Amino acid sequence: MKYLHTLAAATVVLLSASTAVFAGGDLKGDPVEDRCSGGRWEGPYIGAQVGWVSADADQSNIGVSLSSEDDAFSAGVLGGYNRQCGRVVFGIESDINWTDVESSATIAGQTFTSSYDYYGTLRGRLGITHEDMLFYVTGGLAYADVDHALSAPAFGVNQSDSDMKFGYVVGGGIEFMRDDRWTLRAEALYVDLGDSSESYVGTTACGAICRANVDWDDDFFVGRIGLTMKLHREEPVHEPLK
Repeated sequence: MKYLHTLAAATVVLLSASTAVFAGGDLKGDPVEDRCSGGRWEGPYIGAQVGWVSADADQSNIGVSLSSEDDAFSAGVLGGYNRQCGRVVFGIESDINWTDVESSATIAGQTFTSSYDYYGTLRGRLGITHEDMLFYVTGGLAYADVDHALSAPAFGVNQSDSDMKFGYVVGGGIEFMRDDRWTLRAEALYVDLGDSSESYVGTTACGAICRANVDWDDDFFVGRIGLTMKLHREEPVHEPLK
């Protein structure tokens, strides 16, 4: 909750700053003749990123609650578009990432496993520039290919289900501009894919049919760094010849 409170406070600060810009001045109170005339951060971009995923999966079945964790490398590609108004930058960004996270917990001969092959996001971004840096918060839609599996040999259950799950993502980061075209970034995200309930059926050695309902709850943190390239570059302004 502390993480979410920090993001909420940062969002309030950035929204206040953007209000000041649209009201007719930049953060120093100077008049802005054309508040959305573009800037160094304006325009479309593409990029790539690498990072680390820390997953937390909770499972519950017949009054038994378990929790399992796993960490794994991730790599992906991204694309987006920025609009710049004074020192305020806002835009939209999408990414898709490969990973190999598998968290499992075992109790009384029953093994519960959650795994992700890939995940992606579609987010809005809002930031403030300072010299060559952009500080931003971000949030939106998250999705992932999630596989849930239950192995309980004593009850004849060995079943897995793969499904696309949707949830939300929030986070923030810092980006550094190089040569008006290349940027380096570091960001942290929290992804919550919500909970789901799945049923499993098995047959014991003596022919009895066993049924189990398992509640799953999946969320994970992402820390990553990335490199982006603007797809168009601002033309330099030349002074007229005298």
